[in-house]
Amino acid sequence: MAPLCDIGVFFGTFDVFHKGHWAMAQAALDEAGLKHLVVIPAFSPPNKSGADGPVPAHAYFHRLAMARLACAADARIAVSDLEACLPTPSYTIATLRALFPGFDDFDPHRIAFLAGLDTYRSLGQWKEAAVLIRQLHFLVVPRHQADVPRQLEVPGYNKPLPTSVQVIESFRDDAVSASHLKSVWAQQQSASELTEWVPEAVAQYMQTYLLPRQDMAAAGVADEEEACQGQLSLPR
Repeated sequence: MAPLCDIGVFFGTFDVFHKGHWAMAQAALDEAGLKHLVVIPAFSPPNKSGADGPVPAHAYFHRLAMARLACAADARIAVSDLEACLPTPSYTIATLRALFPGFDDFDPHRIAFLAGLDTYRSLGQWKEAAVLIRQLHFLVVPRHQADVPRQLEVPGYNKPLPTSVQVIESFRDDAVSASHLKSVWAQQQSASELTEWVPEAVAQYMQTYLLPRQDMAAAGVADEEEACQGQLSLPR
């Protein structure tokens, strides 16, 4: 039986926050019985710094704004901008310690960590992976009902570490992915067309603020972030 967790965390680049992310969050909240889920857009993801992987297509303030707009529909979900205040790159372990003082001394599996299968399988390569694997209860969302390993090997350790894992069975992969959405966005810039893939509020934001830079300049917008913050009242 899975441990009882009141709160979960959902890390990601969220470039952009689409209906697949929303479905993952809802499935985890409903199936795992979480009272709260904290969505944490990555400020400076270590694996997407340009040298190790592609940089996010959209600036942090855009990704944060879209996540807040998408998640405003569910009072159980909060979107945190904590990583903007922390040293870079944005390591998950550092963010968790800032979000939950005393995290290393918590009873194991008190915090649920929502992740796709690929993210879960890569955890052994993360900074201080042993602490993460020891402390967190993992809510794993598989694609196409793939097998979920119940233990992970961490470099520097002779034995696989045990993990607390719950597979979110109610999630159904709807084929939404960031790469697919970017392809759609490149071809269709109508908000009504985008709502097939993203929440309506996000589609409106994309249509209003994610114009090509030359269009922004033509419209007299010199500072995208200032323009967005001046016109939007975003839920926090």
